[in-house]
Amino acid sequence: VLKRLQKGGYEASSLSLLTNEIPSDCVALIVNGPNSDFSQIEVEKIKSYVEKGGSLILMASLDVADTPNYDELLSSFGATVTEGTVMERNASYLYMNTPTYLLLSPQSHSITSSVDSTNRLCFFFETRGFVVDEESDEYNVTELFTRG
Repeated sequence: VLKRLQKGGYEASSLSLLTNEIPSDCVALIVNGPNSDFSQIEVEKIKSYVEKGGSLILMASLDVADTPNYDELLSSFGATVTEGTVMERNASYLYMNTPTYLLLSPQSHSITSSVDSTNRLCFFFETRGFVVDEESDEYNVTELFTRG
């Protein structure tokens, strides 16, 4: 993901929240699916960043089962990760007859502008989903990709 962002013209770098603070010029913090559960320190740093107006992009890992701190972070924004893998049930949307291969439409947003302008579907595979509660005054949730 880091290399793709850099190729897209974004200035991006890895960050360990255990040893570093989130830089003050951070435009968006991307959590590309944790490899292990977050510490309480990491959760608090992320919450503080968002409370100060920071943007956060969260993804879930398929192979990390027990993440109570990460789940608590998601819950604080009204989201939960679904169990298992997202599968397509409608045969007319299948790619290569594989229900875990998803073709999704990018929604109009600055984050998706490089693919949104091409009018193409984006390919996702073996994806976990999020269930998001109704939005509140405390946070805004933006769908970046939806079903084609």
